[in-house]
Amino acid sequence: MNKLLNPAVYLLVLIGMFVTQAPLWAWGGGYRPSNAISVKGVVSSENGETLPGVSVTIKGTTIGTTTNASGEYSLSVPNSDAILVFSSVGYDKQEIVVGGQTIINMVLKSDVKALTEVVVVGYGTQQRKDLTGAVASIKGKELENIPVRGPLEALQGRVAGVQIVQNSGSPGATPNVRIRGVTSLNAGNDPLYIVDGVPVTGDINVVNPNDIQSIEVLKDASATAIYGARGANGIIIVTTKRGKSGKTSFNVSAYTGIMDVRRQIPMLDAYQERDYILNANANAGTAEVRLGLDTLFRDGKAVYNTNWQDEMYRQGAISNYELSLRGGNDKTTYAASLGYFNQKGVVISSGFDTYRGRFSIDHQASNRFKTGANILLSTAKRDRVPEGDDLNAVITNAMRMLPFSPVYGADGNYTFVDQIQRPNPVGLATLTSWFTINNRLVGNIYGDYDIGKGLSFRSTLNIDYSGTRDERFTPSSIQGGAARPATASYGDVFTWISENTLNYAQSFGKHSVSALLGYSVQASKIFNLSAAGNQGATDNITTLNAAATPTAASSSKSSWGLVSFYTRFNYSFNDRYLITATLRRDGSSRFGADKRYGLFPSVSVGWRLSEESFMRNLTFINDLKVRASIGVVGNQSISDFGAQGLYSTGSNYVGKAGIALSAIPNPNLSWESTTQSDIGVDFSLFSNRLHFTADAYLKKTKDLLLLVNLPTTSGFSSALQNVGDTQNKGLEFSISAQNITGAVKGLKWNSSFNISFNQNKIIKLSNNNADIIQTSSDATFFSTSPVGIGRLGQPIGVFYGYVYTGRVYATTDEAKAANMRDGSPTGALYVAGDMIYKDLNGDGVINDADRTIIGNANPKFIAGLTNNVTFKNFDLSIFLQASYGNDIYNQTRQSSNRSFVYNAATTEVLRSWRKEGDVTDVPRGTPSTIGRNGLVSTRWIEDGSYLRVKTATLGYTVPAVLLKKLGVDNARIYVSGQNLFTFTKYSGMDPEANFRTGLPLLQGIDLGTYPQVRTITCGINLGF
Repeated sequence: MNKLLNPAVYLLVLIGMFVTQAPLWAWGGGYRPSNAISVKGVVSSENGETLPGVSVTIKGTTIGTTTNASGEYSLSVPNSDAILVFSSVGYDKQEIVVGGQTIINMVLKSDVKALTEVVVVGYGTQQRKDLTGAVASIKGKELENIPVRGPLEALQGRVAGVQIVQNSGSPGATPNVRIRGVTSLNAGNDPLYIVDGVPVTGDINVVNPNDIQSIEVLKDASATAIYGARGANGIIIVTTKRGKSGKTSFNVSAYTGIMDVRRQIPMLDAYQERDYILNANANAGTAEVRLGLDTLFRDGKAVYNTNWQDEMYRQGAISNYELSLRGGNDKTTYAASLGYFNQKGVVISSGFDTYRGRFSIDHQASNRFKTGANILLSTAKRDRVPEGDDLNAVITNAMRMLPFSPVYGADGNYTFVDQIQRPNPVGLATLTSWFTINNRLVGNIYGDYDIGKGLSFRSTLNIDYSGTRDERFTPSSIQGGAARPATASYGDVFTWISENTLNYAQSFGKHSVSALLGYSVQASKIFNLSAAGNQGATDNITTLNAAATPTAASSSKSSWGLVSFYTRFNYSFNDRYLITATLRRDGSSRFGADKRYGLFPSVSVGWRLSEESFMRNLTFINDLKVRASIGVVGNQSISDFGAQGLYSTGSNYVGKAGIALSAIPNPNLSWESTTQSDIGVDFSLFSNRLHFTADAYLKKTKDLLLLVNLPTTSGFSSALQNVGDTQNKGLEFSISAQNITGAVKGLKWNSSFNISFNQNKIIKLSNNNADIIQTSSDATFFSTSPVGIGRLGQPIGVFYGYVYTGRVYATTDEAKAANMRDGSPTGALYVAGDMIYKDLNGDGVINDADRTIIGNANPKFIAGLTNNVTFKNFDLSIFLQASYGNDIYNQTRQSSNRSFVYNAATTEVLRSWRKEGDVTDVPRGTPSTIGRNGLVSTRWIEDGSYLRVKTATLGYTVPAVLLKKLGVDNARIYVSGQNLFTFTKYSGMDPEANFRTGLPLLQGIDLGTYPQVRTITCGINLGF
């Protein structure tokens, strides 16, 4: 920690030394000019009320004052050319040239921007006051200069109802995003992403966070139904910055910093391990011969005492450099940016770097026709290390590696295996070659034609291309590499979308109407190629051309399409009564011939009570609106040909290639549909200083795609059908406040807070509501894997296993009295030092019949709190993020502490049972693997709640008068910290772990997960 703080403290001291001189510089040394003018006056509102706390400053300087309780002010200005700026929260900013005036009274007009703020919705925009759906908006300013690679990481914790989990801290890893809970067991749960109007596949890291104008999150059916079959999981719309007419602005920004792990897991050292191993052998009545401990110690001192975490982790580094250009004239505007982001991971050999570019142009060709284009490009390389459930997983192996082996042998090369043939994790990370390269292009071209009388036509052609190459090579010198296995794969996805819309907007007295009518066609093509081989001639050639024995080769093609008609109608009467109706008809190639088309309707209403006459005397209320919505949206995220009869290759017979039917067709297969209802309230108080939003929602998803058992006479065991139901319900609250508005000598303080509660449960399952038990099908490293269960009436994402009582059998007599057997009535008896599980059915046997629900990976609530403070030219922002009530299955701890003493263990085993009469919660150590002390149980379930100081930034904006001579418009320097402090009871590396992201029933598992890192950066922004 000290290593991290020292540079930051040093930089803060330098900033402090620099800025303390700024006021003197601003006045040219601190004296009052001889031609200074004294100005005074009174500031009032439009209705004649005097306004206290109004900021009155000289433009371009930090010199200023605030009005007193009577709205009066007095200020000395340097000359008659000075410009006074009057500003107060809830009112429009006003400027005036002093000239020869000595008394300047000012009337401030109410600021209605909060109500007239334009919010991006599907296929258009709306003023916030007219919204009847649940839409959250985050401005790009809030996401700038956060040391993360993509928008989603920056968005985490800032929007109520949006849960973003960093599955892994590995550089380049993509977070897991859920909006208002998990709805599906087999179809996707990811939201639909729209970037500058383009629906994109996969993540949205092609977007540079500093290029973002705004992010809108569409949460209820009223907002998402316009996207029909893709709207069930919510919509995230990203809008990037466009050009503006006027002076060309050129901006340069850069930051660099260091990264470190938050903590290390306390492991046994060589002396503690020796004691643990010897005690286990003594209790088992065996001699320790497996390691030959006598040879590992000389004169009582360990020959080696390696801390594998120290060897595996390093201080990481992060840097980001960007150039941007925006400008134009009345006819044409443009924007361009270029950025480079680099991250050296805290695990040796891991890293990520990406180049991103963007260009947009908008041209007003005539009074009626406007056209433009937008393109985003990125290329990224991710240097990877094996994680999780992998034979050569670096972190998982490090947590099981005994400390008796050195990192390097006498010859200076890695010691690739320890005394029991465990791989050297440092050698694994350093010598394994594994990287992924992705190239991405997202763009569109559009034309807008104003037909007249409020009617316009827009046509857009969108494209989204992603190409990914992955290569991995294992050298002969590490475990599993004797044959020098190598793999290579390439895949690309190309999607095009043609969208055509008619838009109408008109007002008739107190009536305002807008309407949208659209038609779109979308098609996507997917190609994949992969190959594998081994028996390479040398470790120096990592590509497949060196493999003497090809072991696999395959390629595949797929495609899908979507045809859609959609319409939306908005009506407002007297800015008081609002209604929105939406209807979309989608036809998807992914579904059965009889269920290919579906209708997705929604309707919502709003009532702005603040416009009613009976509310006018409540002057502290600026806006009050209640709204309600209901609608149906779909989820089409299944395999491209799941409804058709599928054939599989590889069914060879007597040396002849064969093809066999692998799935029977289902012409009635259709999308999962979600009916969502929402009730919300929005209000603003005290001259718009306080904004509050609350929502209550109910989401019911039906026709879940589940496997249904078939008669054996069919020749198939099961088929995919629409049979299941789930439910999510929850509450969301968001509040923002201008706490201090400049009345105290230029001090301003604003806060925002959001909190959301969600509960989900399974309403209906297939096969007479039989349980769905899910394990890790690809468990290769550690076979005793956590188990998830889908059970009627229970949440999605609960753990299934045994209940550990929290103690072991203290004596042989106690164990004999219990007479508990392992697995079956004839299984081994539990003995002294073994874990005591609850025998739920009372049959004297601990087996599958005693398993029950033992934990829940879903949080009870998630929350975020932001505080922004500015004092003159200083700014401070602190963002806290929290998750409460979620459980984590600590499989990393299970793999170390399951009683097998030839695994490295944590210091938890220092309190293990060692002799008759020991009363403890940690079982005996054993020199051989005994499964009963490592079962999936409540012993490995931990509280995953946490409160994290996610981001803290201190900045200083250099006064304009100091920059003018340098030709610089603005300059800001700052120091920022990410993941600075985490408060949690979780014993693992980090509570934000989610190893198996793609399995809804297996969430919240930590198995050798790359931890989140603590980052400190220093940066600068320059504008010209």
